[in-house]
Amino acid sequence: MNVKIVDIINRINEFAPEGSQEEWDNSGLQIGWTDDKLDGILLCMDITDKVVDYAIENNLNLIISHHPFFFDGIKSIDYNNYRGKLINKVIKNNINIYSSHTSLDISKLGINTTLANLLGFKNLRKINDENYNIEDEIGVVGDFENNDINNLLDKIKKFVPEDYIRLYGKMPNKFKSAMVVGGSGVFALDYIKDTDIDILVSGDVKHHDGQRAYEYGKLLIDISHFYSELPVLYTLKDILSKDFSNILIYDNPDFFIDSKEFKF
Repeated sequence: MNVKIVDIINRINEFAPEGSQEEWDNSGLQIGWTDDKLDGILLCMDITDKVVDYAIENNLNLIISHHPFFFDGIKSIDYNNYRGKLINKVIKNNINIYSSHTSLDISKLGINTTLANLLGFKNLRKINDENYNIEDEIGVVGDFENNDINNLLDKIKKFVPEDYIRLYGKMPNKFKSAMVVGGSGVFALDYIKDTDIDILVSGDVKHHDGQRAYEYGKLLIDISHFYSELPVLYTLKDILSKDFSNILIYDNPDFFIDSKEFKF
């Protein structure tokens, strides 16, 4: 079957349309020619030199990243610096790059739904479906049938290394509902402040975010930006595999330095 880059982009837009992204975002085609024949797909969180090298080595000419390769306008491409060299390598090797960011965040098949399903939540709904006078579509609320906090933490540990899990606020012995917001979702603490939602699972938690969670009487679980969003790559692969088979996932956090390599 002769599949083109545009066919994959169109498929993604069926469940994560570019038009639904936040105003500040840059989801969509980053580099490439949509009429190009598709040889293979590499799914990743971020575009790094190692990701591009892996795509080239495995003859995968479409990289689909969650975070856009370009967020701000480019005023120059200098082949002497890291970003310039990377752009040059992408173009010289006929690599196409497409990113699906906040459009995938709010999708019913996207990051937050994937997270909620991994955690075993039931009765999934958006925060703006509740009677909280909140219009934001980002984030998913769900009920937890086995409302033991240790059960929830055990589920998290199945896809997040323990070193990247941090708990802040107040620990409930039992809870009924929780909210998940992949990536940097601590803003949602203010959404759940005066609700019966006991827990927020997200990433990029700062010291004073933890203090606010304590003051609100909520439990804030930080599973890191990277690991809170990584599972959606597997959801994407499941969806796209119905149309195309040559798909690989790059799940290494290239810019993380493992503290185990050092002696303190």
